Amino acid sequence: MSAEIDQAFDAFRRDPTALGACLRAARLAQAAGDEARARDAVDRYAEANRLDAKAAAAVAAFSRKAPVRVYPDRALLAVEGEAADNVFVIVRGDVVVRREGVGELARLGPGRFFGEAAALFGIRRTATAEARGEVTAMVLPSVALKQLARYVPSVSSWLAMTARDRIVPHLMGPASPLGVLSRAEQLELFRHCRPFSVPKGTALQSIGQVVERVGLIIAGRCDAWRTRLGGQKELMPDLGPGDPIGLLDRLAGEHAHVAVTATTTVTGFSVRFAYLEPLLERHPAIEARLQARLPTPERAHHPDHALPISDSMAEGGPTMSTGERAAFIIDRAGNACRSCGFPDADIVCPACGAPA
Repeated sequence: MSAEIDQAFDAFRRDPTALGACLRAARLAQAAGDEARARDAVDRYAEANRLDAKAAAAVAAFSRKAPVRVYPDRALLAVEGEAADNVFVIVRGDVVVRREGVGELARLGPGRFFGEAAALFGIRRTATAEARGEVTAMVLPSVALKQLARYVPSVSSWLAMTARDRIVPHLMGPASPLGVLSRAEQLELFRHCRPFSVPKGTALQSIGQVVERVGLIIAGRCDAWRTRLGGQKELMPDLGPGDPIGLLDRLAGEHAHVAVTATTTVTGFSVRFAYLEPLLERHPAIEARLQARLPTPERAHHPDHALPISDSMAEGGPTMSTGERAAFIIDRAGNACRSCGFPDADIVCPACGAPA
């Protein structure tokens, strides 16, 4: 135990601003009955982060009261798609973090936090965390961590920066169409993003919907389809982590030609197209990357491969039915369908399948 405590304090001294390292060192010292070293850890953290006495006392109480649990090898500490009730600090052992459709994201060791992004943004878990060997972890209720953040400004800013730095690379990483943006451009765009989580079976997009926001999936999968001549349903490529929702459609016009349904719990972030517009003008490679994702050359000439994000996801309001959308946008410019009134119908109406 003594060697483990020394190692924990050595790691904490290397970065005395790290809350996870502080909590781990303090908790190990408390478990060994060394209250003096536990207080020293909190004092060092308070000094490094310029905390007042009240904030330092809150950190000390947090380190003492947070429950500690032991997980056997291969146990799941967090599961993708589930509610985020807790945040974890690893005391002993290693945890592998993975995402469905992506694979392993990270391997985390002692002193590392995980689960804070879902807790901070109020979304479902975006990844699964599995023990590699026996793992001991402090299990911090999300509500308690948010309360601590109110008392301690450094905790609040650290949470926000950590969550942002873990999410942005998956929303706008090298494989994403937005991967061409500079780091500064990505962070500025993320400032305007709004998180969402929807359960399996949610209709994310109705045909005919006006595209005002663009979505970026971070976890989960969606089915997409459009209506062909005669009313037949044609399946489109499914969507998963890193895929944009609605960007190509918004580039081509205002209205959606594809319906989208969540086939799992889906979590992501949405942003108003107005914030993307100047970036698209500055970086033509974004549209080129989007076009490259299309399954056939034929689809590059049509706007109906696009997948716009719904108002129910972006604004928290109800999603209009296809008929309601058609009535709402009937006065807009375009070749309206003679059968249902859907505008911008080309050879076939995407809303009802009738010849335009």
